[in-house]
Amino acid sequence: MSDPGDTAGWSRALRALAASKTAIVVHSAGVEVPVRIDDDAAALLADADAAASTHFYLLLEQVRGTLDATVLQVYLRDPDPATSGQHGALFMGSVALYGLRRATSTAPDRGMVCILDIGAHESALRQAIARGATQFELYVRPHPALQTGTSIDIGRIGICIEPRQP
Repeated sequence: MSDPGDTAGWSRALRALAASKTAIVVHSAGVEVPVRIDDDAAALLADADAAASTHFYLLLEQVRGTLDATVLQVYLRDPDPATSGQHGALFMGSVALYGLRRATSTAPDRGMVCILDIGAHESALRQAIARGATQFELYVRPHPALQTGTSIDIGRIGICIEPRQP
């Protein structure tokens, strides 16, 4: 998902399994974000040999804003209410945005890159793909809620896979 020539960013070979199509603006209570599943990446997961050696990450790119003391909590809207928690969503993880103001002012076109290991939720992601899902619904919630007139911009959100080295 990141530019392969970006030496200051993530240096591992990630492949986008699902990604948002447009920039995201997070306001007060949060925002729903559809991330479309890439057919080729989904097919790769269907291959038993390749799938067994795959790890999952959540990637937030070009995160920009002026609030340093904010945490973004990311949830996956689970189509199976029996397996999901609060409000029909599975908590994927959270990202503390300390240093966001500086990252935004230093590189306003790039901002921060945040990477979460979501390997613990691999089975829920695989099951959704096996059921034929074409997209995942993510919910991004700031904590605490943002004040009126304040927002955090995210260039792209993606669920990525990485082949594990043998």
